[in-house]
Amino acid sequence: MHIEVSSDFKKHTKRAVLAIVLFFVVFLLMICLGLGIAFTMLYFALFLSVNAHDYRVILLGITIAGSAVILLIFLFKFMFQKSVSVTEGMIQIYPSQHPKLFKMIEEIAAEVKTDMPKKVFISSQVNASVFYNSSFWSMLMPVRKNLIIGYGLVNLTTEQELKGILAHEFGHFSQDSMKVGSYVYNCNRIVFNLVYENSSFENVVRKVSNLHLFFLVVVGFSLLIMRLYQFILKGLYKVINLTHLSLSREMEFHADAVATNIVGSEIMGITLARLDLSDFADQSSIDFLNSKYKQGFKFENFYRIQSQVLKILGEKKKHAFNDRFPIVTIDEIYSNNKSRLNIKDQWASHPTMKERIQAINKLGITKELGSNIPATHLFSDTKKIEETLTKQFYKEHELIDLKFIDINDEMNLFSEYYQSLTFNSAYNGFFNSINPVIEKPEYQPISEEVTFDSLFTDEQVAMVKLYQALDYDYRDINFLATEKHSIKTFDFDGVKYKKKQASGLLDSLSKEKEALKNKVNAHEALIYNFFYQKAQQNNVFDDWNSRYDFYIEMDKFYDRGFEATSKMENALSFMQESLTLEVLQSNLRALHPKEIEFKAHLIKLEELELYKNIISEEQKKKVHDYIENKSSYLIGEKWNEPVLNLLFECIRLTPAIHSDLFFSVKKTLLDYQVNKLKK
Repeated sequence: MHIEVSSDFKKHTKRAVLAIVLFFVVFLLMICLGLGIAFTMLYFALFLSVNAHDYRVILLGITIAGSAVILLIFLFKFMFQKSVSVTEGMIQIYPSQHPKLFKMIEEIAAEVKTDMPKKVFISSQVNASVFYNSSFWSMLMPVRKNLIIGYGLVNLTTEQELKGILAHEFGHFSQDSMKVGSYVYNCNRIVFNLVYENSSFENVVRKVSNLHLFFLVVVGFSLLIMRLYQFILKGLYKVINLTHLSLSREMEFHADAVATNIVGSEIMGITLARLDLSDFADQSSIDFLNSKYKQGFKFENFYRIQSQVLKILGEKKKHAFNDRFPIVTIDEIYSNNKSRLNIKDQWASHPTMKERIQAINKLGITKELGSNIPATHLFSDTKKIEETLTKQFYKEHELIDLKFIDINDEMNLFSEYYQSLTFNSAYNGFFNSINPVIEKPEYQPISEEVTFDSLFTDEQVAMVKLYQALDYDYRDINFLATEKHSIKTFDFDGVKYKKKQASGLLDSLSKEKEALKNKVNAHEALIYNFFYQKAQQNNVFDDWNSRYDFYIEMDKFYDRGFEATSKMENALSFMQESLTLEVLQSNLRALHPKEIEFKAHLIKLEELELYKNIISEEQKKKVHDYIENKSSYLIGEKWNEPVLNLLFECIRLTPAIHSDLFFSVKKTLLDYQVNKLKK
């Protein structure tokens, strides 16, 4: 098979190669200059030590020599980095174990005219990928690539769909430009080590420099050179990665073209379009598994749940089905995205899904669709594989302590779990991204012709999404117009604008946004008046009104919690800096009144009956332990780590707890309205 490489592909490959050449040339010059400076310092230190008649001169010589050694360590410490294993949690598989799968792999390799993978692994992910040894030597010698097949992906695709995805990966196998990735990886390792992995190294240097004025001056010279090197490396890092990411996007288009030539445009488009839903099904299944784990339960087979969850989510989203697999269209993918603003993301490694599917459809390659046989049929003894991978979700000792959930109860439990996290479907998703009004409008009687269903039509839901998208677009364009950034152009409604034109666009959008906001506000008021009137007619007004008041109260309580947490975060920003003990103590004294305010809010939180009922015991214990803590954050010159960790954990937990409380109150109000006031 020969797929014509696009001119953009060739252009970005050349740019990526030139960027790597630039990096190594500059880096080698930096190494040579650094060696020159270091050996000059060592020579001068030796000269002073040999000819000195004063201990201070000898001390200066030793200091200069030490500073030279520090510089040499800095320049070459990247060579001693430890490599992290990328196969952790994976299981290597062999042709003798799964002959059907390997037969397919061999067929794809032959059709693409590329080598078979060196090794094949399965993982738990909803993904497939290529990896290879990215050591220093991989830049000099050819390295065979390995293939990872995510069993989460296998479980949610047909044989033909999996074939398309594997063919995409073999498209990468055939790309000589994959070699560029090895160079970029090693360049990044060097940059990251020299620029960011320096905290312990620099702490030692600072301690040495604080011993004597000689040390401070001479070691400071080495630190100055190190800072200059880091500044240059940061600039090179940006150039290398931007050029490589541009190439990476072209490599994805090329690999898609390879796959499409094997399975056809229709299969490849269907496969890619379902990936986001499959990811969501996988994550929802993992969240469900974790929720039951906290209750002391485990599952025998995660993948049995995962496939059922995909079916449930597909039905709830009203997708068509091909046997047990939902069919997702490109229009359905972007139905929730009403944004009209398009800013090219230079740091994206992949094109958008829309761009990929459009490119695939443009190829117009027709192939037989084949059967809908699940891809799991390519594996032998799937039950063993699935149960082995399921065990990876748990620690070894937990497999003994946890109780199995009965197979017959699994999906009923998931349905209950899913319903507890979502709003009643009767609202048609209207309140998924918007809340019932907080400021109660003045009651206006409404016509009896207004029904519950007429308030939550697809058109009304689309209106809310349209307003929210326009509001976000307006804010982003305002940022483009007023803030400092590197974005030169953007598209809005398919028209290209320059930064200086953003202000004029804001003026025209302002009126449109205001008109749409008024329509949304009027509809929200209509919804409120509908339930107000129904509550009176059904003789439950006091009950409904008290629930609504509690909902408003919790919204305001949420805002107060967010404000108190933000104050604490701002007051703690000094911890990100290197400060003297005296300054640290001063900042901690300034923190004290804000912490009193924060703890006062948490005490009120503990008093809420709702908090007692729905927040986990583990979270409540952490909050209570923090409130009761009287220990200092500093013990002498060292941080009191347990107490400090408790503080940060509580700051992290507080917004999440408030979100859980508000969601619960909102869901309770919405459920009440459906059950009591819908008719």
